[in-house]
Amino acid sequence: MNLPNGQDSVSICPFYNIGYEYRAIFLDGEIIFCFKKEKPYVIGDGKKNLRDLVSNLDVTDFYEYLDFDYIPKEGEKVEISWKHNLALGGVPNLEIDDNTRKRVYDLAKRAGNSIGIKFASIDIAEIKDNNELLVMEINSTVSMNKFASIVSNGLQIEYEIFSKSIDKMFEA
Repeated sequence: MNLPNGQDSVSICPFYNIGYEYRAIFLDGEIIFCFKKEKPYVIGDGKKNLRDLVSNLDVTDFYEYLDFDYIPKEGEKVEISWKHNLALGGVPNLEIDDNTRKRVYDLAKRAGNSIGIKFASIDIAEIKDNNELLVMEINSTVSMNKFASIVSNGLQIEYEIFSKSIDKMFEA
């Protein structure tokens, strides 16, 4: 099958209204780091329209229903895309309440242990309507590059994660 724009894969799954995505870093049966990904958004100032507010963002896939002439009120948060991907404008957030953190960690540990993987990033979706958590994917290639470039201490966090994974390789 030839797909447009050089895309060479297709994924088919039911649509879920995802509020947040979580990336849990799994190492040898434990979660060593986790962050929340928010959909790209802008905060209104009561003066600029959405077109001006999004003009400097690295977002390419906007909600179809957005009215770019709309002027959000001062302090109004407007989600501008349905994607959580950091590379597409998603926003990393280190603040996760304790109850959600426990639920995400438990599910991610069960997922990683169930397939016997040693080191992975496990993406968990939180469904907006009922807060149910679902495993989206388990990535054997752990990438933190975009996170490290966005978060102020992201490079240090990335270094600590990979240092722990390398140390684990040399344990007896």
